[in-house]
Amino acid sequence: DFQTYINFFNTQFELYGRHVVLKAYNGQGDYIQEDQGQNLAAAQADAVSAHDMGAFGDVTFSLGSSQAYEQDLADEHVMSFSSIAQPESWFQQYAPYEWSVQGPSGTTAVQEAAAVVCRRMAGMPAIFSGDALSTHTTRVFGLVYPEIPTYTALANQYKQLLRQQCGQDVAETSAYAVNVSQFPSQATTIVAQMRAAHVTSILCACDPVFPVFLSRAASGQNYHPEWVVTEEGDPSGRLYDQSEWGHAFGGGLQFPTLATTEAARAYQLANPGHQPAEGSGSGGPPYFYVPYYTLLHVFEALQAAGPALTAKNFAGAMFSLPPSVGADPVGGEWQFGDQVYDPVVSFSLAWWNPNATSAFDNKTGAYQACNGGQVYTASNLAALGGPKQQLNCLGR
Repeated sequence: DFQTYINFFNTQFELYGRHVVLKAYNGQGDYIQEDQGQNLAAAQADAVSAHDMGAFGDVTFSLGSSQAYEQDLADEHVMSFSSIAQPESWFQQYAPYEWSVQGPSGTTAVQEAAAVVCRRMAGMPAIFSGDALSTHTTRVFGLVYPEIPTYTALANQYKQLLRQQCGQDVAETSAYAVNVSQFPSQATTIVAQMRAAHVTSILCACDPVFPVFLSRAASGQNYHPEWVVTEEGDPSGRLYDQSEWGHAFGGGLQFPTLATTEAARAYQLANPGHQPAEGSGSGGPPYFYVPYYTLLHVFEALQAAGPALTAKNFAGAMFSLPPSVGADPVGGEWQFGDQVYDPVVSFSLAWWNPNATSAFDNKTGAYQACNGGQVYTASNLAALGGPKQQLNCLGR
């Protein structure tokens, strides 16, 4: 799918006599180990390999990359386009080599999440809880996040924004070490802490794996809070305890029918009469839209950079790009500007319905739209409405 889009974009963008070549190689590293702070020498070796191959940029699939690898790429002066939810300070630290359209930056996401809590949740009953008493109890918030320096900074910013914007404190904050072997025991401890603090609503700023154990631990302790989450996609939602996740909602979208998406329409232009490899009988989910948006981001800047392609010119071109026309249902709305390394500014809200059929892969279990599928932007958070106005999620 990467190659198909690259072949097509090479014919559609002005590249001043150049063309983009995709070079794939088997790295030494393992992103799961690297995300746990293990075998970092392999990540560094892979970044050196990318540099020695003559790579201008790296477009590794975002869920298969790691923060360590991305940082090592920047140290080797190779562009990276795969980061997820990193704060603006991180992009600035590694400028001009870190870029992303894999959702909003961590800084923007925290601002959006705080606005949702303050405008549509704080000071009101936890009506989406699975506990009957909590549905009549004013919300008490807990925060769970991975114990990584960049995400710790974002968690602190999240709590600060809640205090500033609506005087809302977080009753219990729990950071978990990113060590998969310890996830079950950590989840059990965190759930016990949340119960002891009478938390009705868990703000789960988690990676896609930890909620597998966290939701099971909650069910095992007969604890059924609201789960305020960042939606990681329909397939991941099925991995969690469904009796718990049926009370989950937050930033995300109700995925449209795949054939109607911009990525699918572009694929048909690129390879008429054929379907993307990912998801077409492969048994895996159809994540072909990830390379589409990643490469669209890259090619737009390559064209705008002009005939003299340098890191400085590429960055200047990226900052000068015009905004997208409206918000694409999957890729979101992009707004560029000076020092904007991640242009995604729009978001919608969704809740998990264990019984719904997903348009993403036609399997049972899907996120469905809150608030009628309305799209919001970081530049106009007042459009969320409120305060003291409950969200319209979970069919309520």
